[in-house]
Amino acid sequence: MLARLYKWATKPTEDNAYERVFNFKGGKEYTAMRYHLMSLAEEAEVDMTIMEIMCILNNMDKNNEKFIYATCCVPPLFMHSILERYGPRYIDAKTGLPRDISTTEDMDPLRYIDANKLKSAPYVFTPILFAKHWWLYVLDVNNKKFYALDSLNTKSPSSDRNKIGRFASSVLNQIRVRAGATTIFPNKTRAVAELQEFREKYVEHILYHSKNYYRHKAIKALNSVTRQPKPSTALQSPYTQLNTADLESGKSDAS
Repeated sequence: MLARLYKWATKPTEDNAYERVFNFKGGKEYTAMRYHLMSLAEEAEVDMTIMEIMCILNNMDKNNEKFIYATCCVPPLFMHSILERYGPRYIDAKTGLPRDISTTEDMDPLRYIDANKLKSAPYVFTPILFAKHWWLYVLDVNNKKFYALDSLNTKSPSSDRNKIGRFASSVLNQIRVRAGATTIFPNKTRAVAELQEFREKYVEHILYHSKNYYRHKAIKALNSVTRQPKPSTALQSPYTQLNTADLESGKSDAS
């Protein structure tokens, strides 16, 4: 089922590119069009909206204990707004330290992130897009370390990346302090590989999320358009048809 859903959601299309397939409210309204999901196709550049939605869903997920207690995701649009504001001046030339963002009240991430979650989570992370490449910054609170999880680079490829990394670690630390946590001093980076299966799971999680008003479209598509021309006897059975009850009960495939 996952493979069929992924194929349907990422198939190139012009007529339905602006069809709404996701909508929910979490602090503010989030909407995804078909072309946003198409950005999760293999080797495509993942759209910023997709990463933003995944961050918000992660913070709201109450069905996975790891997400509830262990992680807090800072939306990439907030981080990119901070990066754009300071441009190349991520590091203060006089002090050699990352810039202080305490005066950026107009871009307060606490508008969209629960302060208690941000303060208590042992891992705070944020996706970053730079030079058409995504990677993930992770602040390891308990061990006071900062990781750059990058599928293409095991070491920082440029001085600009080094500056962004230092600044991003400081930003994550500063917004935790703004939420009421104590300060930490991250001091290390490393990299890990990205897997294609993440993209497929993103599609499933976004379209089938209980807060998505349009998830019936994905269910209908899997039950009709994406079915093979000559389905097996088992697939022709009405008992294999997906519906919202299946999703609520945790069933993910026909059997």
